[in-house]
Amino acid sequence: MFDKSEPVVETRGIQLDFKGVPPTFDRLERLVELFAELRFNTVMVEWEDMFPWEFEPRLRGQGHYTSKQVDRFYQRCEAVGLEVIPLVQCLGHMESLLKIDDYAQLRELPNRVDCLHPLHADAGQIAATLIEEMVDRSPGLRYLHLGGDEAWDLGRHPESQRFVENHGAAELYLQHVEPLLEMLNVRGIRPILWHDMMMEWSDQDLGRIGKQADLMVWGYRGTPEQNRHHHSTEVLDRMRAQGVGMWGSSAYKGCDGTHRDVPDLPARVENNLGWAGAALPYELKGVVVTGWSRYWTSHIQVEPIDAALPVLVQVATALHDGVVPDDAAKQVEDLLCSWGEWDTVAPLRQSMENFQQACGVCWLLLRQGEEFMAGFEVDSSRVEGESGTRIFEALEIEIEILDRAAAEIPERLRGLVIQHWADQYALPRVVAIRNALASLIARFTQRHNMQPVAVLSGS
Repeated sequence: MFDKSEPVVETRGIQLDFKGVPPTFDRLERLVELFAELRFNTVMVEWEDMFPWEFEPRLRGQGHYTSKQVDRFYQRCEAVGLEVIPLVQCLGHMESLLKIDDYAQLRELPNRVDCLHPLHADAGQIAATLIEEMVDRSPGLRYLHLGGDEAWDLGRHPESQRFVENHGAAELYLQHVEPLLEMLNVRGIRPILWHDMMMEWSDQDLGRIGKQADLMVWGYRGTPEQNRHHHSTEVLDRMRAQGVGMWGSSAYKGCDGTHRDVPDLPARVENNLGWAGAALPYELKGVVVTGWSRYWTSHIQVEPIDAALPVLVQVATALHDGVVPDDAAKQVEDLLCSWGEWDTVAPLRQSMENFQQACGVCWLLLRQGEEFMAGFEVDSSRVEGESGTRIFEALEIEIEILDRAAAEIPERLRGLVIQHWADQYALPRVVAIRNALASLIARFTQRHNMQPVAVLSGS
């Protein structure tokens, strides 16, 4: 797969997002080996609830890794030449902590668990405690990612609102984050933050944070040249002008829509080729390929790692060589066969594709059913109940296909993903479709005084 002796991107990272479809520890050790074979030299780990937290055991999730396994992970990464960059949230995406009632007073909004209230007297200490525990368990750190992204509720607490009115949103962010950055810098650890909250900052504020931390510019659609907002060349130019040390961040999975179970291959390759092309001109410190497993902590799981491995191989090639060979699909299959992975990955990927397609067809038919009912309400003279039963007959067939596809997934993921999470993977999608169907059937029956499909109504 790799033709160039020297990579176009010197530091190439792969992200592990453990808040969804977390691999079994045996599989995780094997994945570390595969990442090294794909010439990644860095792994960014978002441990979330898979970390064996001592400070607050309620942060631990079902089947979390043990302390010995965490140590073993670091040892395996070192052995194969992967530098580890842990990620600990410090402001936004604090759902794991803030959903616990005992920490409700730390929420920026009382009914939202995603954003920490930065002006609370305990906010800085809580964030520092989480960071310190991660640092203490992570040997030889040079970098630590503090998240800091998508804190969309920042400034909405009454106290925060008054602060922003007097000092500005950037100052509110900096007042919370700067002590954490200093805590790491004095230890010789360079902090990294996502860039999105700084998009509207002044040049002065950008320069200020650039002296204390690197910014990771993330963008998962298209290339910097094509983009006109989030990770455009204009954004990169402005941050470079203020002396900000930058990383790029692409994706190989988990960013093509919450309805996806396998990545969009052409989109993922294009995105990573774009970041490969930006690395040298913008002197990026590296590019980290994200692989999101949930869009946020409370959302459903998406796209298991192993179902996305064929995409990851092409993405790794794009970052290393700056191109992807014309016969990439064949080369990927040959490579995974040579590693003994193809017979596991190919059936899993096919099951995920079947499930994704079945869900899509069911939702399309449900939409048609809703439109049928709405059409009757708008003009009852043009719609009669009997014709609507055709939609339910089609749904009956597709629900059976959906159930078969969903039933395959836990077995396909056996040994790859911690079984509790493998068993749960398909359930939210199936339940959502059945709930929508039950509601539609009930309204159809009431409106037209007929039972559309006996099998479905009894499901």
